[in-house]
Amino acid sequence: PAHALVATRGFRGLGLRRYKRPTPLPVTLKFVGAPTARDLDSGAPLPAPRVGGYEQPQAWQPQGGAIPRTHSLKMPGEGGVHSPFEDPGAPPAGTPMEPDKQSPPWKVLRTHNGNLPVYLKVKFGGAEAFTQVRHVFGDIEHMRKALAMVCEAPVRVRSGVFEVRGLHEWKIKEWLTALGM
Repeated sequence: PAHALVATRGFRGLGLRRYKRPTPLPVTLKFVGAPTARDLDSGAPLPAPRVGGYEQPQAWQPQGGAIPRTHSLKMPGEGGVHSPFEDPGAPPAGTPMEPDKQSPPWKVLRTHNGNLPVYLKVKFGGAEAFTQVRHVFGDIEHMRKALAMVCEAPVRVRSGVFEVRGLHEWKIKEWLTALGM
């Protein structure tokens, strides 16, 4: 065997077992049919360069198994395959549903993935749940009052993050999308 189990005398007798590495043996390897420097110099000449260059390497394509998640790189509206939550006839993000209506004095910026920064938070093992809205810039008090009217729930402002009591993620995202955020 490569490693042998050897019983050694430990603190409490022979119960301790350790692997003992065997002593290395010197080995010389000879490759059969391997070219040497002399063979390369006297062998057949290298092929001439091809007109038009050589084949370019192809981009990697998954061959099955786990497929990488690249949906965040896809622009909305491109491609014919849509997720069940994506409406192909909807206007692109940032377009208000009522363009003639005046825009509010605040703005909610989207995340780097293009999603709205609205999150559900649960505390005390589900006894307390609230919805957070982040990345808000502009008139904070105006946004707080509008959010309280939409959700019909109390809204707290904590260091630039809005906390709405209850589970209102879907409602807030629909409202912000309708405003063109």
